[in-house]
Amino acid sequence: IHKGDTKVDIPVKTAISVLGIRTAQKAAFQGQAGIAPQIDFKGAVAYEKFSGSVTDLTLSVTDNQGAVIGKLKAPFIAGGKYSVTGPDANSLYHMSASTTGQVFFGGLPVTKEATGDVMSRVDAIDSEFSEHFTDQGMDLTGIGYGNSFSNTKHKYSSYYGSGIEAGAKIQITLNQAASGDAPIQWKASLPVTVSYQ
Repeated sequence: IHKGDTKVDIPVKTAISVLGIRTAQKAAFQGQAGIAPQIDFKGAVAYEKFSGSVTDLTLSVTDNQGAVIGKLKAPFIAGGKYSVTGPDANSLYHMSASTTGQVFFGGLPVTKEATGDVMSRVDAIDSEFSEHFTDQGMDLTGIGYGNSFSNTKHKYSSYYGSGIEAGAKIQITLNQAASGDAPIQWKASLPVTVSYQ
């Protein structure tokens, strides 16, 4: 960011991984209560405004003294996938999460209509997201479905991935034009908490 600048567009040359959640091993797990990850981006990700599984990421931009000097906005893509086997449940879904208690709530679209067929794009951000996923022999059944992974008669495999895609643009808007001759040193931090319910 140089003298006189108030807006800067930064092209994303390499995809930026934000958050991935997966199992420790590549194996399906038995359903039980209390294993549904909940995601809280502290207001930085507008999860209620997803469209096609893409929404806005908005962060405060600070200088090297920690003072807020502007804001950052970028397109944020997120997706989750799960397979399930068991009585009346042999399926594979791309996920949404409409209520607290559903897996990955807070980090996914809240409706089926807001969920896109984006898992190949999510996987392209970081191959580690899906590294331990198993489809358990299931083909894709539907897009935009939630689950709590609490049915003890079912076996599940799942993962979550999110980030900023290569080719996207990050926009920084400063509160006032840069005035010094030296380039501004800046940073933007993304808070996130993952809890289980």
